[in-house]
Amino acid sequence: MRRAVAVLVLGVCAAVVVVALGSLGEIARDAGPGIPMSTAQVVVQRGDTVWDIARRTVPDADPAVAAARIAELNGLHSAALRPGQILTVPRA
Repeated sequence: MRRAVAVLVLGVCAAVVVVALGSLGEIARDAGPGIPMSTAQVVVQRGDTVWDIARRTVPDADPAVAAARIAELNGLHSAALRPGQILTVPRA
């Protein structure tokens, strides 16, 4: 009986680890191709657009994907930015 319980507990633990690792993989893929998971803060300057900031902060990535990630990180629902606004951006 104890052996059966031990095997059951080990099986549940293994399943939890597999699900957790799968979730981490999904999170990493959600950043987009060439988009780093680490982030930094930038201050919006006059005339900045999300696209400009994306090209500046992740120059090797597709600017459209980087801009979408910036919008997602900051909960942006429009392209309107204010000078002085602080944005979380992917850090290259």
